[in-house]
Amino acid sequence: MGGAGTVAPNSTSSPKPDERPQDSAEPGRERPSGPAGEGRRPGRWVHAGRLVHVAGIFTRYGFYSLLWRLGLGAWLPAMRMGQRPPRLAMPEAVAARRALEEAGGAWVKLGQALASRADVLPSDFVDEGRKLQDAVPPVSFAEVREVVEAELGRPLEEAFAAFEEQPAASASIAQIHFARLHSGEEVAVKVQRPAVKEIIERDLTVAQFIARQASNRFAWCARRRIGEVVAELAGSLRAELDFRREARNTEALRANLADVPGVKVPRVYPELSTGRVLTLERITGRKVFEREALLALGVDRAAVAHNLARATLRMMLVEGAFHADPHPGNILITGDGTAVLLDCGNVWYVMPSLRRELVILLLALLQADPDEVTDQLLQIGLVGSTVDVAELRADVERQLSRFHALRSSEIPLGEALEELLALIARHEMVVPSVLAMLLKALMVTEGACLELDPSFDFRQAAGELLRQTPGLLFRPKELVLDALRLGRELRRYVGLLPRQVSAVLRRADAGTLRVRVQLDEFEGPMHRLDVMFNRLAWSIVVAAMILAAAIWLQTQAVSLPLQQTAVFVMLMGVLAGLWLLYSIVRSGRM
Repeated sequence: MGGAGTVAPNSTSSPKPDERPQDSAEPGRERPSGPAGEGRRPGRWVHAGRLVHVAGIFTRYGFYSLLWRLGLGAWLPAMRMGQRPPRLAMPEAVAARRALEEAGGAWVKLGQALASRADVLPSDFVDEGRKLQDAVPPVSFAEVREVVEAELGRPLEEAFAAFEEQPAASASIAQIHFARLHSGEEVAVKVQRPAVKEIIERDLTVAQFIARQASNRFAWCARRRIGEVVAELAGSLRAELDFRREARNTEALRANLADVPGVKVPRVYPELSTGRVLTLERITGRKVFEREALLALGVDRAAVAHNLARATLRMMLVEGAFHADPHPGNILITGDGTAVLLDCGNVWYVMPSLRRELVILLLALLQADPDEVTDQLLQIGLVGSTVDVAELRADVERQLSRFHALRSSEIPLGEALEELLALIARHEMVVPSVLAMLLKALMVTEGACLELDPSFDFRQAAGELLRQTPGLLFRPKELVLDALRLGRELRRYVGLLPRQVSAVLRRADAGTLRVRVQLDEFEGPMHRLDVMFNRLAWSIVVAAMILAAAIWLQTQAVSLPLQQTAVFVMLMGVLAGLWLLYSIVRSGRM
C-alpha cells in the first residue's frame, strides 16, 4: 500500500472507465498538476499530504472503488501491475469505524457526531459510530506548562499553588490536570494540546471537501444534504476549540440549572481561563456506572436519575440551551446524590419556535397521536416533493402502536426516538441538525438514567414536565415578541401592497400584462387528449381519402390517368389506416 509519497493508482489496475473521476479539484485551491489518475502529485494544496494519508487508510480497509467514484483518483495510493484493490474482510460499517479510528484527529469526533444522525446514516453505521474511542496518549508536562504559561502570561507557580503533572484524563483536543489555587480552592485545569487547532482544521477541511464531492456525485448524499450536515458538525467542532466559548456555555448552563434540585454545573474561574486553558471548580464524585461505590455512599440512584432527566428536559424545552453530550463519562454523582454535568463545550441552542414544536411532538408521542406526530414531522423537517404523506402517517401509526403496546422497560423512549429518525430517513426527510443533536442527547441521557436505575421510565419524567404545557407553549414574553414580529411583517406587506397593485393595473392598462399558468397535474391528461384528437383527425383524413378514391372509380367519365390516381390515393389511404391501427394496438389503448 502506498503512503503519503504515492498518490495515484496505476492505470492497469484502476477501476472501470465509468468509475473514474471527472474532476478531482481540491477545495478552494489549485487543481492537481495533472488529471486524476495520471500519477501526478497533489500540487500546492496545503492539506494534500493529509488527504493522501487518509485516502491510504480507507484504501487499506476496502474503500478504494468508492474513493475513485468520489473523484479522488489523484490522491489514492498507487497499485502495482496486476494488483487488485483489497476486498473488505469485515462489514463495511466496522471497516469505516476502524478507518476513522486509525485516521484520528477530527475524524473520530466527526464520526461520533454523525453517529447521532440516524436520519442521515444507515443503522449499522450509526451503531458502529457510537463505538468510536477518543482516547489518545497524553502530551508531556513540559508542553502543558508551556501552553499554560503562554496563555496566562505568568509562571505556572504564580498562577497555581500546586499543579499535578500527571493528567487525570486525556482526549484528542485537551487533557485535564488537577491543581490548587493559592486561596486553597481545588480546581480542574483543561489544557488544549499543542497545535491541535491546526490539526483539527486540516482534517475538517479535508472532510468537508470529501462530503461536497459525495453530495455532487451521489444522489443519495445530495438528498441527505451530507455536505451541509458535515459543514454544520465541523462548525460545532471548531467552536469546541475555543475554551472561552465553553466557559460561557458552562456559566449559562450553571445559571439555568441553579434552581433545579439535584443537578449542578461546575463554577468557572474566568481570571484563569483563556482560549486554550479553562479552569473549573473541582468536584469529586463517582461515575454513573460505579454502582457499588454509589451504593456504599448511600446514594438514592432512582432519585438521581429522575433529577437528571428533569434537568435535561428543562434545558431543552424551557431554557433552550442543552448539553449535547451527557454520556456517563461526563456525569459525576457526589456523596449527597447531586449529578454534576462536566465538559460543557458542546452546547446547542434551540429557538423558541422550535421548542414549542418539540413540546407538541413529545406530547403527541406520549399520547400516541399519529396525525399530530406526522404534522409535526412535516412542520419541523425539510420535506421534499417525493414524500408520500399518507405512507408517512401509516408508518408513524405502526411505530406508535408498537411503542405503546410494550412496557417502557421493553422499548425505552430513546429507542422509539431513534426509530423515528430512521423512519424520517426512509422517507428522505432531513431534520435540522439541532433537532438531531437534541434527540441524541435525550437518548444518551436515558442511557445514563437506566445505568443508575434499571426501572427508570423516561416517559414518566417527560409527562411530568409536559403537564406544564401551557407555560411552555404560551410564555407571555415569547407571545409578546411573536406578536411584535407579526406586526412588523404585516406593516411591511401592507406598505408594499398598494405599489404592487398599482404596478399590475398600469401594465394591464398598457396591454403588457401577461399571466402564465402552469398546471403540472394536467400535463399527462392533456397529452393524452392531444394524441386522441390527432388520431381522430387522421382517421377522418384517411376515411376521406378512401371515400374520394371510391367515388372517382365509380364515375364512368373519368379518364384512365385519373383512375390510376384514384387507385393510388385509395392505396395510400389503406396504408395510412393500417399504420393508424398498428399505432393504436401498440399503445395498448384499444
